[in-house]
Amino acid sequence: MGKGKGDACLAGVGLMRAFAVFAFLAFCASSFASFSFLYSFNGSNPDDNSDYFQFSRPVGLLRVGASLYVSDAGKGAVYVVSPQLPNRTGMIGSMRSFDSPLRMAYSGGLLYIPDGAKIKVWEGAGSEVLDWSQGSNFIRASSILPEGETVYISDLDRGKVFAYSNSTRGYSRVAIESGPSDGFLSSPQQIKKYKGRYFVSDSAKKLIFVYNESFGFLGSIGRGRGSIELLSPRGIDIAHERLYVADASANRVVVFSLDGYPIEVLNASTPEGNFSYPEGVMVDGERLFVADSGNRLLKVFSINLSVGNDSVRASILSANYSVSRLLELQAVASKLSLPSDPSSSIEDLAAAQQDYDHFLFSSASVLAQRASQKAESDYNALAQAVELKVRRIVKEQQERLLPYRSRLSGKPPLLFSQFDNKVADINAKLSSKSYSAAAEAALSLPNLASQAIASAESQQKEEMERKEGKVAKEMLARMADAVGRLDALKQKAAQYRQPINTSLSEALIAEANRSAREGDLQSFNRTISLAILEIESFEATVSSSAGEIDSALSAISSAEAKMNETISKPVLLAPDFSEERRLVAQARETAFSSPALAVKMAQDAQKSAERKMEEARALSVAVAAVLIVVIMIAVLAAAFYLHLLRRRAEAEKKRARQDKKARQGQESRQGG
Repeated sequence: MGKGKGDACLAGVGLMRAFAVFAFLAFCASSFASFSFLYSFNGSNPDDNSDYFQFSRPVGLLRVGASLYVSDAGKGAVYVVSPQLPNRTGMIGSMRSFDSPLRMAYSGGLLYIPDGAKIKVWEGAGSEVLDWSQGSNFIRASSILPEGETVYISDLDRGKVFAYSNSTRGYSRVAIESGPSDGFLSSPQQIKKYKGRYFVSDSAKKLIFVYNESFGFLGSIGRGRGSIELLSPRGIDIAHERLYVADASANRVVVFSLDGYPIEVLNASTPEGNFSYPEGVMVDGERLFVADSGNRLLKVFSINLSVGNDSVRASILSANYSVSRLLELQAVASKLSLPSDPSSSIEDLAAAQQDYDHFLFSSASVLAQRASQKAESDYNALAQAVELKVRRIVKEQQERLLPYRSRLSGKPPLLFSQFDNKVADINAKLSSKSYSAAAEAALSLPNLASQAIASAESQQKEEMERKEGKVAKEMLARMADAVGRLDALKQKAAQYRQPINTSLSEALIAEANRSAREGDLQSFNRTISLAILEIESFEATVSSSAGEIDSALSAISSAEAKMNETISKPVLLAPDFSEERRLVAQARETAFSSPALAVKMAQDAQKSAERKMEEARALSVAVAAVLIVVIMIAVLAAAFYLHLLRRRAEAEKKRARQDKKARQGQESRQGG
């Protein structure tokens, strides 16, 4: 009876979920049926007399100025179309210029066309189509996104997005890697950037992945939310704060909000919306261009952005998000074997949608708000239960590993670090409310803990096997340390002329060596410890003496330097300093036996030299004074002598004048 009741409950859950899916799809098909068919174009103009120019497999769409470029992967051609008429105005290159051109991009006057393992570049009318990616890392380029100096290329076969230099056209790095987890790629179709975020469609993973400007993974679009799941997303475009996705296998175009909630679906419910494997979309103002590759057509629809009541529609979308979130959490709880009942918020959401379809906006708003509140309340309660269960699993597994952590003497095995990293990751996911990822990680902990325990037990066994060898190595190391210290002690004692008797230390080391060879660890440790103890005693004594000797030698060198500075000064009568120099040399020898006495001897020699210099300077001054007096007397005597000579010369001149005058008077008288 219990089993029947449980089956009935599960059936009720499935029915309610199916009802919610139906309600939301009805919501998309009715209230958001905002597309109207305008026209279609098959590649040929009315005056063409053959189907030579008809599309084979239109894929890529790109509007540049007044021209619309359409890449045809089936025909290996790129059409130039007037989006207003429409009609074909030309084709790029010849029919042999391309192999399988896909989703194009335009930047800096250049049209970039992914074509298999090459990127074709076209500068405009009259120019040739050039290749610039020979020898590149990609195999089959599906789209390209030039962005300044960098060009990003998505590769279908490698499942990666590569970054190339736009100037050198050389490979730079992998922007997005391939891999099985969300955020890693498998079969990327198109890459677009909008308001600092990158959007990449992956047809194999059936998702649109969203990244930040550093290509850090932000989340995915197209799984679960709003009961819409993509089947094979190909071409994408972003406009009006909406993401337009060509879902090829589902033969539809799905419109999402940028945070991942479905807003509209364009399919056979709209006239001419009967697509066959659409692979490309492009929004131009309020027109949507769809590359309907299966029907070999380019279809154009008008977009009505004001259908329905925006505030009520937002409430229903919010309620749908809350209910979807609750259902996702219920799936997590089921994995953790936690009981959870489906919320009645699903019924309120369905009723809100039904009222909205009948234009009962007030009632729809109340029901949507009530659905949101109920779903949020149930979600919070269930989230608390999930978090407690996850933390209980973590604690149980940590307790399993705890005894092994304390037993290991060496570095824990790598699996312990992996376990700790996973626990940290679980805590981070719980903090960020990523319950599904936290539960998946927690459920993998028991197996990881078992592997870590097995690794720890193996490591313990290896440590036991290495223990004996390690003990022997430690004995040899202690022996080598003791011998090395004893040799160093002897050298230092000889250097500082300190007499020591190391015979006991040498005997103890020899005895320890015998104990080591015999494997007597206890005797070895006791004997080598005594030897090291005595060596340490000698080391302390020698080090103390060495310190005093070094200090004394430094003081002697200082005194000698001062003495040399004193005796190097010039004096008139230089004294003899040989005794002081002999005393300093004797002090250096004495420093090794009596450091204090040696310092005093050097200082006495310095003072004696200073006294001799003082006396020499005084004597030199006296001698200099006597010499100065003698010189002055000599100068005065010379001056007096010169004065006498000058007076004698003047007297002779005077006498000569008198004699001459007398002669002249005598001659005058004789003449008269």
